[in-house]
Amino acid sequence: MRLFILGAPRSGTTVVGAFLASHPKCFDLGEFLGFYMAYAQVPSLMRRAPSPLPVKEGFFDRLACSARAFADENRDEASAAFWCDQTPWNLLIAEQLARDLADAIFVLLVRHYRGVILSLRRSYADGYRWAGREFHESARLWARFYDCVELLPADRTIVLSYDALCADPEPNVARLEREIGRRFGVDPTLFDRRAFLEGHARQGPDRRQPMGVEDGGEVRLQPIPPYEMEKWTQGMEIAASPYVSKTHAMLSDRFGQIYATHPPLVAELH
Repeated sequence: MRLFILGAPRSGTTVVGAFLASHPKCFDLGEFLGFYMAYAQVPSLMRRAPSPLPVKEGFFDRLACSARAFADENRDEASAAFWCDQTPWNLLIAEQLARDLADAIFVLLVRHYRGVILSLRRSYADGYRWAGREFHESARLWARFYDCVELLPADRTIVLSYDALCADPEPNVARLEREIGRRFGVDPTLFDRRAFLEGHARQGPDRRQPMGVEDGGEVRLQPIPPYEMEKWTQGMEIAASPYVSKTHAMLSDRFGQIYATHPPLVAELH
């Protein structure tokens, strides 16, 4: 079986992916990128090549098959029950993944555009050019990713609000443990909550506050701010609106307010 952790970059996929991949029955692929390269990057690069289309299409199919086989072989060699791929970019190829991996389960992290955009602006300043040179490019990136959620299969997708996770982590994490345990037939008590001890997204002296703290040898989960709310200005809201309003409305309609507020905490895609 297979598990994909999806979401816009800077929406909590790193910490949730690390947590779910910590199960002893999971083979951790990390941010593999192999699927995104096979289904998106290589075809995009080669579309204009002069080779006949059937030749290119055959190569694309073989490449995608190779990515799937590589992940499965590593899982089987490790005698694991499932593998976990934490590449957020896979959300952009959700339709192809759902089609070709019929037993795959998807955990979709949804996060309000304000937190994602502010984090993307920091990422660009740290040298990640894909985060968008201009403010509107970061806003478009958020919308580009979440416009793909409608392509995910309803019966195989678990939706988790990053904002709710930050506000009330214990019930979110507990429900996620139970749901993944049920889906994959593994002991839900064996996920390692030490994954939440790491400050994610940023490193160094200004890294993000971790969601977990050690307390008497145990990991205690604590609420953290979903983003630096004081840094979001009215001017930013006005600038973002043309790029995010349609997607924001779609997410609100599809999930109620789940992607921005709490509770409910964990919901099935509908």
